[in-house]
Amino acid sequence: EMQWAQWGGGVNLVVLPSPYRSILNSLLDYVEEILDKEPDTWITVVIPEILPAEWWQNILHNQRALRLKAALLFKDRVILTDVPYHLKR
Repeated sequence: EMQWAQWGGGVNLVVLPSPYRSILNSLLDYVEEILDKEPDTWITVVIPEILPAEWWQNILHNQRALRLKAALLFKDRVILTDVPYHLKR
C-alpha cells in the first residue's frame, strides 16, 4: 500500500477482504456497489495473469483470472486490464 501511494499516480487502491481465497464474490459485490452508487463512474479492474513457461502449466494457473474475466467481460462501465507475468523456466 505504501508503494501504491508513491507510484499509483493518485489512483485509489482498494484492498478487499476475501475469506478462504474466494475473491470472485467479494470483487463482484464491490463492483456492483460502486456502479450502483455512482452511475457516471467507470471502473478498471486489473487482473494479474501468470504466463507459465510450458503450455501444460496453464492448467495450474489463471483459473481465477478466467472466472473473473468471464464474470466482468460484458458489464457496462467496467474495463478489464490484463497484466501478464512471465514465469521463467
